Amino acid sequence: MQLVDFLASIGHEVEEAEEDIPSQNLGFIDSQSHTIEISVHDRDLTIHQSPTVLSSKRAGGTTGAVLWKITPLFAQWLASDGNILWESSTLNQTSTVIELGCGVAGVLALTLGPSVGQYIATDQEYVRKLFQENLDENYQAVSRRNIRKQQSADRQRHQHHSNSHKSRTKPSNPRSAPHSPTNESQSRSPSRHPPYLKSHKTTSATSREIDKKIIFTPLDWETDTLSSLASSTVSNGFDLLLACDCIYNDALIAPFVQTCADIARLRPSLSASTTATRVSQGTEESSPVSKPTICIIAQQLRSHEVFES
Repeated sequence: MQLVDFLASIGHEVEEAEEDIPSQNLGFIDSQSHTIEISVHDRDLTIHQSPTVLSSKRAGGTTGAVLWKITPLFAQWLASDGNILWESSTLNQTSTVIELGCGVAGVLALTLGPSVGQYIATDQEYVRKLFQENLDENYQAVSRRNIRKQQSADRQRHQHHSNSHKSRTKPSNPRSAPHSPTNESQSRSPSRHPPYLKSHKTTSATSREIDKKIIFTPLDWETDTLSSLASSTVSNGFDLLLACDCIYNDALIAPFVQTCADIARLRPSLSASTTATRVSQGTEESSPVSKPTICIIAQQLRSHEVFES
């Protein structure tokens, strides 16, 4: 899908950002609880957060210490069937994704990270510990749930197979049934090597692979440069930039927008990559890296001035 077609498919531009909205709080799910249970695409997540940090006087902000209402909704959209990002091939299993202002919750990383090639979650250093804790705990929990579900399904299939086998092969005279060492060995093998043990190993291996896919990198929009992001793993820049409800302070708009622009410039220029492709292939088809970085920002409407800025 071409960029023009992709932009057309996402709908019309919002022109009335200043329209009246119902009165509501800042958008926390629960700013007092240390643990929150949420569900994203039929997947239960236990999120740890820090009301103490939120209410502290820490310089540089504290809003990343808790989970905000928009995040699970945005994550649900990312994981939904028929999402335009997957339908348009903007995202695939080799895509590189960066998130600005991931916060301690890590919900977007938990939702999207396993399905792409590389997921870089960024925020200020203070969120790292709880972010990693949420990442580790929820993957372990998901792995255990998947193992239990697979074990149950495998046992049911094995029981069904055993019952069907007995009903088909039961002799009319059990005493005259021939004794076959081979058949006896085959009948015992499922109990000696249950299929769900293989499932356990596979799930554990997958969990280890996911840990390598999702990386936290500290990034302060006002003070840091992007040198830490320009590594060999993202030498061609990013396919997708995500930011979810991380701006409500007018003072942060300019550094936030500048950071988005700088990240987009990590992508090789369209003209250079297209020219290189033509030379190497003798065609006019653009290479995968010639696609620009798509920036998607999810934001609760609190002040229309922030949107307009």
